[in-house]
Amino acid sequence: MMPLPDDDMSLREIARTLADFRQEFRSQLGLLMRTDVYRAEQAVLTNRLAQLEKDHENEEADRRTTRKLALGAVLTCIGTVIAALLLVALK
Repeated sequence: MMPLPDDDMSLREIARTLADFRQEFRSQLGLLMRTDVYRAEQAVLTNRLAQLEKDHENEEADRRTTRKLALGAVLTCIGTVIAALLLVALK
């Protein structure tokens, strides 16, 4: 049986489709990752996230401490001024 012109076109389409599939597969192969590499990267990200959260908590504690010190200094200053005014008023 002789191949018809339509069959020839179908074979070309199949060959083109296979070539496209091969090209796409090769380009995607570089993006695939082994499971152990993925787990290692996840562990690193988890540790980094935990460290960032800890750093954030420490910064918040430092800010609270700084605010308390600043408030204490302002109140001490106000108290000193009031005490000086009382001493001047009593003399």
